[in-house]
Amino acid sequence: MILPFALLLASGCAQSDPCRTVETYLRALKALDADRIEALIDPSFRSKRDDGSDAPFNYAGSRANREFERGTRTKWTYKIVGVDGERIMVLLTEDNEYYRLLGVGVRTQITAYAARNGKVYFAEGKVMVDEQGSYSLAKRAFLDWLKGQPGAAADAGVNLSGDLVFNAASAPKLLRWLRKYNSIRK
Repeated sequence: MILPFALLLASGCAQSDPCRTVETYLRALKALDADRIEALIDPSFRSKRDDGSDAPFNYAGSRANREFERGTRTKWTYKIVGVDGERIMVLLTEDNEYYRLLGVGVRTQITAYAARNGKVYFAEGKVMVDEQGSYSLAKRAFLDWLKGQPGAAADAGVNLSGDLVFNAASAPKLLRWLRKYNSIRK
């Protein structure tokens, strides 16, 4: 196990159990491994939302996201940029066909994680930046266009209750609709 230890040394995690836990979580995220991610989540896990509220870990949502990411050829990268006791600051990038076809490119975020006793118990997104434009505006424009397309509403898993669904079944459908959307816009 020389390579994982070398990675821990390179990330500054060699002397920090919380950092090693977060590093293991990030490797599971990079591998899109929902089982490993779930095994690292503390039952008391809370994530802080932009509005200041918090939420428990959404196991079904996380699993669906990993399936969607697999279907859109997602590549995660990360760099641990700060360690302060149980708090670990991470720079993450997410690149996939969905974001590229949507026109926003690579998404970069800074996230604070906290871990103890081998489990991640807290996460908070601090900053989210799109390579080009705004994800929320691009998604809204695509969704508005999609709602007007014959057959789109019947395309199960793509348009549900006025928003997009992200899971294994929706990934190829969304990519197909995005390609059509892009061909018309150009």
